[in-house]
Amino acid sequence: MPWQPLMTRAKKMSTKIVESWKTSAKQGWSNGRMFAKVGLIWATSECVLEGYRGRTDPMNPLVAGCFTGIVLGAGGGVVGMGGGCLGFAAMGLVFESLMHNISG
Repeated sequence: MPWQPLMTRAKKMSTKIVESWKTSAKQGWSNGRMFAKVGLIWATSECVLEGYRGRTDPMNPLVAGCFTGIVLGAGGGVVGMGGGCLGFAAMGLVFESLMHNISG
C-alpha cells in the first residue's frame, strides 16, 4: 500500500517528538535545580553579610557573588573557584547597578 511508508514515517516522527519532550523536561529540571542552588547560596550569603556588616551597599552583592562563585566552582579547583568568584562578583555588580537605575 502506498500510504504505509507515510504511516511509518509519522510513527518515527512522533517517537522523536516524545523523546525530545522527555529530554527537554529532564534538562529543564536540571537547570531549575541549578538556578535554585545559585539563588539559595547567593541570597543567603548576601543576607548574612548584610546582617553582619549592618549596612546595605554595593559591596554586599559583590562579596555574595564571589562567595557563590567559589562554592559552585569548588569542583574545578583553584582556577574554577577564581573564575566563579570573578564571574559571579561581576554579575552581582551588574544586578546592583541595574536595580539602582530602575528604582531611581
